[in-house]
Amino acid sequence: MADTFKQDDDETSVMFRRWRNKQHEIFAIIPSEEWDRRGSVTVFDGCHCGGNYQACIRGSRPATPEEYAPLKRSMESAPYGYRVRVIKRRGTR
Repeated sequence: MADTFKQDDDETSVMFRRWRNKQHEIFAIIPSEEWDRRGSVTVFDGCHCGGNYQACIRGSRPATPEEYAPLKRSMESAPYGYRVRVIKRRGTR
């Protein structure tokens, strides 16, 4: 039996950012997904990794909708299946 893709039922709050020192490198911070017990957040740029929230914010600026659109589409499709809710900062609803 083949696996079928299913998108998440719940929304995941995501902040899309662009590194200041690297042209065209867009990444997503997923504040609700803790990476480790030190308080690192999950960072997604095509794969998941951990990142220091403050360092990520200091070294980047908010990405525009045009800049983050391809990454958002990738996150919402197979195999990830996020239902993305774009936020500007951690702790916002």
